[in-house]
Amino acid sequence: ITSIPVISKILIDAGLEKSSFARVILTAAVIEDGFLYIALSILLSQAKDLVHVMQIIAITILFFALNIKFGPGILRFVRGLR
Repeated sequence: ITSIPVISKILIDAGLEKSSFARVILTAAVIEDGFLYIALSILLSQAKDLVHVMQIIAITILFFALNIKFGPGILRFVRGLR
């Protein structure tokens, strides 16, 4: 479903994991996966009501917002554990 693990491995093997190029590629992949997740949820829930679809979209948006807000701090913390 997602290409992020494959892209990450390729970037690590190429020694590009800390480059701005890698950040752009991974950011685009994450955003694309989010939109595809929403689209897939909508398609799969067509038999459900609109409230369920809106709930899935809201949870996905919340997930991205929390990652944008707290992700950098969590990554700094994890890097400090090494």
